[in-house]
Amino acid sequence: MASKPPLIARVGEALWGDRWQSQMAAANGLSVRSIARYAAGTRSPTPDLIGRLAVMLQHRRDELDDLAREIRAS
Repeated sequence: MASKPPLIARVGEALWGDRWQSQMAAANGLSVRSIARYAAGTRSPTPDLIGRLAVMLQHRRDELDDLAREIRAS
């Protein structure tokens, strides 16, 4: 069985799709190099970044829930 990509990569892909590294860097005021290091596992994401990503994921979830309710009501 293949191993899962690192959590940071799964979060990035969920929020921004295939080109997530540059998007994540821009959204968080970080360099693409820093994000690449997190994705490679050579550095750990900061607690601050983890917190911001959790908020972004929750916001995306709320948006998707709203859209699901709207489409069911149409």
